[in-house]
Amino acid sequence: MNSVNCLPERRAAKAVLLLIFFGSFLLSLAHAALPAAVPSQVDFPLAPKTKWTNHLYQEMGEGVHFGPLWSKFAKGNSVDVSVITEVTGSDLINGEKYMRRETRVKGTLWLTEWLRQTPNGLLLASQPTPNKARKYSWNHRRRC
Repeated sequence: MNSVNCLPERRAAKAVLLLIFFGSFLLSLAHAALPAAVPSQVDFPLAPKTKWTNHLYQEMGEGVHFGPLWSKFAKGNSVDVSVITEVTGSDLINGEKYMRRETRVKGTLWLTEWLRQTPNGLLLASQPTPNKARKYSWNHRRRC
């Protein structure tokens, strides 16, 4: 007698499970049909003359000193300056075009970076001190 009374409940439970299964299946198909992100959709600003202005504050502990570049901006044991980064042009590195970003502290060149957008992400090559010969050749790349 009990099995006859449970039959409608089992059917309802099966219907709910089937609905959940097919719903999740349809959602996974819809997700798979979405187009993959292409590099042109990544919005990292690499246009020439693009500028970022940041504020840098750093304190050094007792017995620790700033290096030659930072010591001229230091006041006591701290540095408190604006840092300006600008896309200044492009260079060919190993036959590929990279956009060059230069970071300056009160007009003094501090860091040069080269960025390139690829399908695998944003590639970065950097050089902490300026190279006057402007001969660039790196075999390593780091993705951001």
